[in-house]
Amino acid sequence: MPYGRRETCSTHLCLILGVAVCASHGAHSTGAPLGLSGAGQTLVVIDSGLAYNHPAFAGRYVGGWDFAENDADPYDEKSVGLGDRGSHGTHVTGVAASGSLTNPGVAPGADIVSLRVFDDQGAVYFSWVEKALRWVRDNLHTYRNPITTVNLSIGSSWNANSPPQWGMLEDELADLRKAGVFVAASAGNEFASFGVAGLNYPSSSPSVTAAMAWQTSGLANYSQRSQQAIAAPGAHILGPAPDYMGNGNGLDDDWAYKSGTSMAAPYVAGASMLIREAMGGSDPLSVTPAHIYDTLRSTADPFFDPATQKTYQHINLEAAIQSVAAPIAGDLNHDGFVDAADYTAWRDGLGVRYTQGDLDVWRSAFSAAAYEAVPGDFNRDGSVDAADYTTWRDGLGTKYSQQDYQVWKNAFAGSAVAALPGDFNGDGAINAADYTVWRDTLGSTTQLNADANRDRRIDGSDLAVWRAAMQGAAALGPSSVPEPSAVTIAGLLLVLAAARRSRSRLRASRSRLRVNGDLPRGARQA
Repeated sequence: MPYGRRETCSTHLCLILGVAVCASHGAHSTGAPLGLSGAGQTLVVIDSGLAYNHPAFAGRYVGGWDFAENDADPYDEKSVGLGDRGSHGTHVTGVAASGSLTNPGVAPGADIVSLRVFDDQGAVYFSWVEKALRWVRDNLHTYRNPITTVNLSIGSSWNANSPPQWGMLEDELADLRKAGVFVAASAGNEFASFGVAGLNYPSSSPSVTAAMAWQTSGLANYSQRSQQAIAAPGAHILGPAPDYMGNGNGLDDDWAYKSGTSMAAPYVAGASMLIREAMGGSDPLSVTPAHIYDTLRSTADPFFDPATQKTYQHINLEAAIQSVAAPIAGDLNHDGFVDAADYTAWRDGLGVRYTQGDLDVWRSAFSAAAYEAVPGDFNRDGSVDAADYTTWRDGLGTKYSQQDYQVWKNAFAGSAVAALPGDFNGDGAINAADYTVWRDTLGSTTQLNADANRDRRIDGSDLAVWRAAMQGAAALGPSSVPEPSAVTIAGLLLVLAAARRSRSRLRASRSRLRVNGDLPRGARQA
């Protein structure tokens, strides 16, 4: 292909996209493991633009450029040439980084930059893509968080494991790779035409990671494929859409389903951001694209493809993160949780893999893990207090709803009552019923309602706490313990906060290994 030649979407350089599908089809999960969100990094999507006013991107769109119209407004405009494939860039960006609580992307905390390279007729110059890649190289540190990731859900008709001689993006892609930027590219949708394994361009470049489209139990029949690529969800994927693709209410708040390797690439892009985050370090760009690629490949699930009689790899994001995340103290069976199963692992491995010291580590971690965060702790500081109300108020309508306020209100009131020393049955009073709870669980290390000193054992020291509280209650008269005042609540919550902050690090380590379930079915407004 001659350098700078203009190619339309319908010929050489095209959106790697199938067709929008009806809302009756289910969607693959694109949710991030809790605790990891891609925060502290910026994602660049080189595509048809972005409906940046969509609630899915609220507070995280930081800028961009329109290389088709040469201005700073890369809005994802309705395209005559793309037809029902319009809103491609908005959908792709959502798969990677939607911040919607109900339809989250893989990296919902990442900042977003949109570079538009398609004009209103759906046409594109290869030179526009080249300029966009150079722009990324020159703006790695322009925004509040460094650019770590680029998504290219575009490509030209090609089918090989190496780039064509006319591939004009190689220098720019190599520069980004050297700078530490991970580039995900869609593998192409022309397998039915070629009939043999191979990738389009630029996904066949050695400087990018190619993404094949996975559907249910194997590759989608249209997906191009290669053993150097990795498969990710690409069929019937729910993502944000501009108003012109939705109900026409004048607001960019709609959702739509799309299929194609275009949807698989942003999944891989978002996954790379979570892996960087899990690896830690003050400079995200210090993690090399090669390290991320090797992590994705080494933890992926192999599967056999009858169409090409070859074995390929399907992304396993949870396994990839587990392989690089800092180990959790006491997690002896390496499942991401500190629980009774770790004791079993210790017991079965005593004298072989584990020592008595490992049991002590597990006991300490298990004790901390037993106290989960109270619902309503919106700012995740380990306590339910007025600061959480402020967090709720500031996020009302974007992150939180009126129902969240009720959760906080109940938790705020309940935490004060539960904090009464000696109130083992949690009824807000210190009396003989609490002694009964202590007596019936004396010696227990699992039933811990009467564990007043939080040492994971019910014993005489807990009874001493109850006795002291009982004496204090008696001095107040037959009305038992008075209702706590606002001042009392505040004081008690300070005590709770001190106890819970020491446990916050472990909770964060545990939670980040959980993966959200499938996206809700049915296209709808946010």
